[in-house]
Amino acid sequence: MTNPHTLARNLHRIAADGFEQGAPGAAIIVTRNGKTLLRAGYGTANLELGVPVQPDMVFRLGSITKQFTAVAILKSPSRT
Repeated sequence: MTNPHTLARNLHRIAADGFEQGAPGAAIIVTRNGKTLLRAGYGTANLELGVPVQPDMVFRLGSITKQFTAVAILKSPSRT
């Protein structure tokens, strides 16, 4: 099993490479066994105003995320 600090560093690197400054971004939280490994914001929340994403931001997405959440739950390895 990967060291939590190494995993967090690798996840941060992947996310940072995936979201450019000035481009639309995301707030990401990754947990393992109830402990937060990564909680960060990447990219821009408001392109017009240049507001960077913060990890505690709330995004108004509507119903579009339900199918992605369902797939993530179904693909979860801990699902029995």
